[in-house]
Amino acid sequence: MIEKGFFHPDLGYWQTVGGEEAVDDYPAGTVEVPLKPNDHHEWINGEWVYNEPEPPITIIPSVTLWERMSEDEAVQVEAAMSTQPFRTRQIFMTAQTFRSDHELWPLLEQTAIGLFGDARAAELLKQP
Repeated sequence: MIEKGFFHPDLGYWQTVGGEEAVDDYPAGTVEVPLKPNDHHEWINGEWVYNEPEPPITIIPSVTLWERMSEDEAVQVEAAMSTQPFRTRQIFMTAQTFRSDHELWPLLEQTAIGLFGDARAAELLKQP
């Protein structure tokens, strides 16, 4: 199967064509280009440019995080968080969710890893 793609620069969209024979005639105003490698590439100045995909955002309901912990683990987290500034403690205690795109996610990860190790921290902080 032969497949080609072409781009309509004025209209801004892609179209692919294919079949048993190569298509040599493209609509007026189109530019033949190699097919898009994947959704993370963009055609810029005559070449494919890779755009790093955004990492997925993990969202954990706070109740889920606390339910995953044993009583002993919860006490350890409470003790570690008691050393944090008031604002940080309030955000942590009143949050309905913990999100990996929030400014305090690295603190949550660091605390979990420091207290319980990488494997247990990964279990606690995984997407439900």
